[in-house]
Amino acid sequence: MPGLLLGVVDGGVWLLERRVMALLERRVVWGWRGRMVCAAVCVAVMAAASVGLGMVAVRGSVAQEVRGAVAGAAFEVAAIRPTDPNVAAKHDMGVLPYADRVLVRDQTARELIVFAYDIQSKDQLSGGPGWMDDRRYDIDATIAPSFVAEFAEMKGAERTAAVRTMMRGLLEKRFHLVLATEPRELPAYALVVAKGGAKLTPTTAESGAAPILKMDSSRMVSEAVSMRDLAEGLTKHAELGGRVVVDRTGLTGRYDVALAWTPNEGLLDAAGPARDSSSLMEALEKQLGLRLQSTRARVDGFVVRGIEQPGGN
Repeated sequence: MPGLLLGVVDGGVWLLERRVMALLERRVVWGWRGRMVCAAVCVAVMAAASVGLGMVAVRGSVAQEVRGAVAGAAFEVAAIRPTDPNVAAKHDMGVLPYADRVLVRDQTARELIVFAYDIQSKDQLSGGPGWMDDRRYDIDATIAPSFVAEFAEMKGAERTAAVRTMMRGLLEKRFHLVLATEPRELPAYALVVAKGGAKLTPTTAESGAAPILKMDSSRMVSEAVSMRDLAEGLTKHAELGGRVVVDRTGLTGRYDVALAWTPNEGLLDAAGPARDSSSLMEALEKQLGLRLQSTRARVDGFVVRGIEQPGGN
């Protein structure tokens, strides 16, 4: 089943994958060759309980990103070309930051919007012409010289925010993107502590260490993650069908987490031999003492009001 999985590595930037098979069979993150998606979770889902029964309010990504925009972060020039399918299979895919440039490989306009605005669920984004999903692009964008030195010093969430800021500018200038927000109520999951209590291991990482989350279709290994980090990682897993997961555990620590489960049929071939007979939801409760509870979430919906195919370089 197609799904959108996002991740970060070593303080890098969210990588966009259009299906789990691609994640498992191709090297999708720069400088890392394992079979698992490696994610340093940098931007947590901000959640708060609402007054209404069974409702969770999630702070919208646009509001977060406007406040988190990095001054001076911009591309000087960018070359945008259609992805060559004969070449794409031999290279990384995603958003790949380097010292003085950012490369984009094999991404659709919709995937770039999801990345740039840190959209948590596919159901939050609507509108736009069909080519947004059909046409894939490679981009070679050079960072403005006035920002290169500052960018080189950035790590973790700060570096991620800078790349998102630059990518939003590129979408607006080269794709002429016009994006609107509107409140939207979506089916969601609340991550809560199970009746028997949490079974979590406090992290052994040094204080201030960046959270690392590695996940494929049937396993998760993480270090120094908060429950908000875990909820965000689960949101991006194809097995949950794009539902937003919000943290309602009340746990404030950071933990080292290992989890294994049997994927659903749509992901079974990509996963290889089953590591545990439990489903993802069963494994959460049995192995971590957590469970997913169905709820509704009020989130920012994103609507594409206008977009154009990029012109010449």
